[in-house]
Amino acid sequence: MEEALYGADFGVQTTEEILGEIKEAYRKDKDLQGRQAAEIGAAVLARALAGSEGVLTPPRRPTVICLIGVNGSGKTTTAAKLGWELKQDARA
Repeated sequence: MEEALYGADFGVQTTEEILGEIKEAYRKDKDLQGRQAAEIGAAVLARALAGSEGVLTPPRRPTVICLIGVNGSGKTTTAAKLGWELKQDARA
């Protein structure tokens, strides 16, 4: 799991926090299932990302938006969502 988190570019601090909370939960409940571990990881990520939401303001002139990420991290999906949002904002 640690390797997968590093491979997904979560970083050392976030990876250690996720693994630490999963290990603690396992100490308390030896019957911890994989799905429960994933839910713990998701909760840690939600806490880590809380407050980082931003507001997308439509650019007034041509703008370049660069999306960077590892393979399978959602760059194409994000680009499509950004395009849809910007197109909707332009109609308003």
